[in-house]
Amino acid sequence: MTDDKREAIKAAIADALDRRRGLRKSLSVPAGMVVAGKQLTARTVDIGVGGLAIEVDEALPAKAECHIVFNLPVEGRGHTLRLQATVVHAMRNRADGFKVGLALMNVSAENTRLIERFLA
Repeated sequence: MTDDKREAIKAAIADALDRRRGLRKSLSVPAGMVVAGKQLTARTVDIGVGGLAIEVDEALPAKAECHIVFNLPVEGRGHTLRLQATVVHAMRNRADGFKVGLALMNVSAENTRLIERFLA
């Protein structure tokens, strides 16, 4: 990984941590994700403009980049979101699973609007 990429990831994580103080709303829907080429099944916990929390069966390494896909219910319709994220933290939350905090990266204007509408 290049130094520029490392710095960009650090900046995204710092930005997400700052935004974390912002509004989050519970969201419990199934999600698919890919981390380091491995496909995983997850469930969302909550979402905000800067990030989301998910539950997975295994710990994910901090700073790992991932792609996550799930349906966001907005105004009675499901909208498929395909998001790029970075793992901020992972902690055990039950006997066989982990709660993982993700910082969203490169979110399109349309997806940002959908998340904001969901939060409203």
